[in-house]
Amino acid sequence: MLKLHDYEYEFRPGTGTRALILLHGTGGDETQMLPLAEKLDSEAPLVALRGNVNEGGMLRFFKRHAEGVLDRVDLKKRSGELALFIEAIREKHNLGEIVGVGFSNGANILVHLIATNPSLLRGAILLRPMSAALPDATADLAGFPAFIAAGEEDDMVPLREAKQLESVLRAAGAWVEMRVSLAGHSLVDEDIERAREWLEALQ
Repeated sequence: MLKLHDYEYEFRPGTGTRALILLHGTGGDETQMLPLAEKLDSEAPLVALRGNVNEGGMLRFFKRHAEGVLDRVDLKKRSGELALFIEAIREKHNLGEIVGVGFSNGANILVHLIATNPSLLRGAILLRPMSAALPDATADLAGFPAFIAAGEEDDMVPLREAKQLESVLRAAGAWVEMRVSLAGHSLVDEDIERAREWLEALQ
């Protein structure tokens, strides 16, 4: 386990030129996203973060007041910390382009990050994200590529949240592909395959 700035992380070098930064969901850790990343791009260098907020023994990337009620002040602070980490990790491991891959809580901090610092990433795969994670004002996202995977039967993140997020990102100029699967909050094979195809097509 390595440490940089406020994050512990696992680094796996790869032969690909585009790295993936992996952010897990509530209760996960740096290992949660690794099997998924292998399916998305088996050649990519991987940076798998461990959430640095502990909520009753569950790791997260920012605080919340209750389920579905985000602590927006802490989200802004932690998003800024993540931005500094990405800049530093790129230099430390000599990484080129980086694509963010986040699930649930990890997707939500990515939402805030790309809406405030889009130049840090080549694109983002947002798995079960919430529009509530958007900042008050969204940066110019002209041409920024994003993939959203939503679950039609998700009882933690209603489908309207994903649709609202898609709408805001598109309005800011992002190129958004959104896929809705007949699933709940957990990912299904369809989500992973569509995300893999999107990543493969990303130029």
